[in-house]
Amino acid sequence: MSNWSKGGWLFRSFLVCLLAIGLAYLISFALNKVNGEVKVFNPLGDLFSKSKGAEEAIGSNADIDLSIPSPDSEDHFDETSFMSDSIPSPNDSEEISPLVEEPGDSLSILVDYTPNCDGITRLREWLEDSGTTPLHIAFFSDSFTEGDILVADLRRMLQQKYGGKGVGYLPLTSPTARFRTSIKHRFSGQWKAHTLLEKGVYTASGQYDHLSGSGEVTFKMRSPVDRVALLYQSKSASVLSTTINDTIVSSHDLSATADGALALWEERGQNISSLKLSVQSDDIDIHGIYLDGASGVSVDNMSRRGASGGELTRLSDALCSEMSGVRDYRFIILSFGLNALSTEENGDDYYWYYRKMKKSLEHIKALYPDAVVLLLSVSDRATIEEGNVTTLKGVYKVRAIQKKLAKEEGCLYWDTYRVIQELGGVKNLVEKGWMAKDYTHLSGAGGRQLAKRLYLSLVEE
Repeated sequence: MSNWSKGGWLFRSFLVCLLAIGLAYLISFALNKVNGEVKVFNPLGDLFSKSKGAEEAIGSNADIDLSIPSPDSEDHFDETSFMSDSIPSPNDSEEISPLVEEPGDSLSILVDYTPNCDGITRLREWLEDSGTTPLHIAFFSDSFTEGDILVADLRRMLQQKYGGKGVGYLPLTSPTARFRTSIKHRFSGQWKAHTLLEKGVYTASGQYDHLSGSGEVTFKMRSPVDRVALLYQSKSASVLSTTINDTIVSSHDLSATADGALALWEERGQNISSLKLSVQSDDIDIHGIYLDGASGVSVDNMSRRGASGGELTRLSDALCSEMSGVRDYRFIILSFGLNALSTEENGDDYYWYYRKMKKSLEHIKALYPDAVVLLLSVSDRATIEEGNVTTLKGVYKVRAIQKKLAKEEGCLYWDTYRVIQELGGVKNLVEKGWMAKDYTHLSGAGGRQLAKRLYLSLVEE
């Protein structure tokens, strides 16, 4: 074959390819015009639509595929998008089927999923009877209620209506000075705190303070109490010196406890407004002190900075059973979720959170089978993006998972996120001084607003 013949063959082949591409353009244009849109045909793009390059393109549109709602308005959030009858495993690639909500659920701040839907009824009966049978309430939380924010105001309102005194449970030490605004608390000495964030065996308080040597703790109450109780384990004999109301000084021998059992030291009297404890011991674990009254309502704040809720499985069956003689919790509130949220949009489905919280709820219900459990949803957590306040997308996923868990485990559910939106949203709350500038934590004033609404939901509505 001559060079000219070779060139002609190449030229003819080129013309055929060109004509084929042109024809494809025309066909594509015609078809899409019929469908009401014009789409430019891209031979290379369509050819490699299943290639690695296309996967990257799909990844860039992940937000759209997830159907993440706009944080600007509750009306834009289709909660069923994230609720399913079966939360998929990380390896499950099938589309999540939506969970159909009960009529009116989406409009309700408080939903009763307890067996026979009698959780609120039982709680209100216990409140009314608390004058003769004290009602002890446990409030487990993360840093959202640190410093007794929200809890102090809820406690005050409940005690004003139903009776009761004092702040209830307190640890012997705290992570920072002036940790609570509801009481003046100081400590010194050779204390070492252990919390649920580390492996160990815990009572419901989730903290014990170990002492080998000498330690001192003082409490000054904003209003007097009638009872002081100290819960401890001691491997050796210890000495406790107490000063009540700055004048009454007493010395007490704390015997060693056998086989890790709990022991109780208790002081009863009227109008105890200040307390000083001096402890001398070679080896003692103090699981907390309780400052309250002989009747009415007590609300124990067991907030734990950095907790996600999964740590509750570390509460000891044996120790909690023993502790029930001091604190038989019949109403338990759980408020977690902020520390589970990722600040980066990494496609997290939060299946790990679902599993951990399900185990924690099952454990709590096993520890306190006769209790009513209230699950508060995550509130809101936002970041600043290009000058705009934007809710973390994980908030919607975690919130929906919490509602699903409440339904599965037969709990009360209270929509904290929705209340935050009704108060104006995080941006408004920060501007009012009701929330810190981290767009996550409440101020005292903000906690008061949430406490009012929680109180009304539980007692009045």
